[in-house]
This record gives sequence, structure tokens and C-alpha cells, in this order.
Amino acid sequence: MKLSKILFAACAMLAINASAGVNLSNYLGAAVPANEAKAVLGKVFMHDLSMLDRMVVEVADMQERKNGVKVVFFYVGRMSTQMNTELYAMSFDSGWNAVDGMMLGYTGDTQCVKITMPEGYYIETQPDMPYSIVADTLGVERTYRYGTSIVGKYFNQLGTLNSYYLIGPNGIFTQLPTQVSAVESHGDVNAPGGNEPVSGEVEGLYSILGVKLLDMAHKPISAKFDMNELNKLAKDFVNLEESSTDEPSTSASNINVSEFARWSTALGLRNAEPFLTWIAKNKGKEAFSNFMSRVIAENEFKEASWLKAMVPTLKDKKARQWWQKWLTEKGR
Repeated sequence: MKLSKILFAACAMLAINASAGVNLSNYLGAAVPANEAKAVLGKVFMHDLSMLDRMVVEVADMQERKNGVKVVFFYVGRMSTQMNTELYAMSFDSGWNAVDGMMLGYTGDTQCVKITMPEGYYIETQPDMPYSIVADTLGVERTYRYGTSIVGKYFNQLGTLNSYYLIGPNGIFTQLPTQVSAVESHGDVNAPGGNEPVSGEVEGLYSILGVKLLDMAHKPISAKFDMNELNKLAKDFVNLEESSTDEPSTSASNINVSEFARWSTALGLRNAEPFLTWIAKNKGKEAFSNFMSRVIAENEFKEASWLKAMVPTLKDKKARQWWQKWLTEKGR
């Protein structure tokens, strides 16, 4: 292994090494006490840690690998009726020091891949997110289905999204591109000889930007945080919103814009130093502050207090001052 890779792995471990001493095997299939949940999830949680005061964190499953590395799955909020269930995975070394982790998904996030269909067509998304570890690969599966209510037409497309992560020997997760596949049956009784549905594998109907949104929200904490890449994606969602002509309440595009605003803000605040400093230094070039304004105004997950807590920690004085002014202008 090259020295640069060794240093990268070491830095990743040190970056989230906040949960030493919490033996999670004691909580398998049970809830983790709030104070220990904060220590365990630490840098991985996609909200302000104070949210854990009202969320139950459950240890859903655990696998111990040959070299002593443990991969643990958590449900957050599953026992609450006020929020969607979030699924996290984390890796720990033999001494229960956190190595890496990420949010694998949240109930209903499959809606991000749906597209606005013509009248008479609909989509159903499944809330479940089956997860598994096969050899050195962690996988999460999502499914969705398109259908039609048009008399005389038959259309059924079952789509599957598989998100994969390689589990390194040291517990570092490497995110792989999401794979999408679909099987479709269709037919038209009004067409000549068209009584029998035709079935087969197809490319599938899904939002490419929606898949990118899911990939963004579910990056491991050890992954490189690239603000230029993230800003480029933000501009894509600005263009998506500007080009949408559908009603906001029904448009798949507008739902995706809202989801991007929420999770890009969360990802950014989880990486507050590079995220907030970059925005402050790239006034007029960045595409985030409008998205953040909406999220801060809604403040569904205490994003305003999270941002206010992060601003004083910024090393760059001008960046701190810029955000303090921004918060004042927003009435925060």
C-alpha cells in the first residue's frame, strides 16, 4: 500500500474516532442510551447531534470480520412517528474505535428517482431498504414500480437500485456507483395483435439527478469532500428547478430540488470547515446559499442552530464574519 493511502486511512480513522469504549454488542437488537448514541454516531450523523435527544437509535445488526473490524447497522427514528427512519452503517476496530460510516438511506428516499409521468401513469415506491454484506461488499437495495390506469393499456415496470460499498481490510468504506436495472411488461389491447403483454429487461425510467442526489447524501465520512463537484451538482438542481413547469406539489423535479436542499445542507454542515469557508470565499459563484436559506427557514431538523454552532468554529476570520452577517440577515 502506498504511503499516501496509509496516511489517508489513518486520517479517516482519527477524524471520527469519537466512540471508543462503547461496546455496541451489548445493544444488539436494542436501543442505545442517548448519551452513548451521540458518542457513537458523532461525525456520521446527518443532523445536529441535539436531534438525538428525541430520536431512538437502535443497533439493528452487526457483523464481525476476520481482522476484528466490526460493521454495525443502526436504525435512527424507527420508533418515532414524526420522522422517516434513517439507516446508518459504521465500522469499528477491535477496540470499538469508530473507523468510517455513512447514512445508507432513509424511508421514502426512493422517491428521488421518480420522474413526472404522463396522465394515467403512476409510480409506487417501496419504503423498505434491505441491506446485506456479501464477502467484502455492503449493499442496499431499493425498488420502485411504474404502472398505468389507462383502460386498454398494460404497463408495469419494476425498477431496482443497488447501492454498493467495498469494505476495506481496515474498515474504510469505498462507495461504488449505484446500479439501476428494470424489468418491464407492456401491451395495448387496441393495437393489432396486441393482447399479450411483452416482457423483458429495459434501461428503466428514473431520474439521473435523483440517483446523483442519493449518492451525494450517502457518502462515507472518509470520502473526499469536493466542493467544486458539489457546487456543480447544485447548479444542476438550480437548472432543474428553473426548467420545471409542473405544479410544485406534484412535480417529481420539485420534490428532488427540496430533497437536494435538505441533504446538501446536512452534508455541508457535517463537513462545516471546508463547506462554509468555500461558500464565503466564492460569493457570486456558489449555488448553495439559496438552498440553505430554505432549509434554515424551515428548520425541520434544527439546521439553524447547527449552522450557528458551526460558524464560530471556522478558522478563517472573514468566513466567520460573512456567515455571521448572513445569519443576521436571515433573522437567526
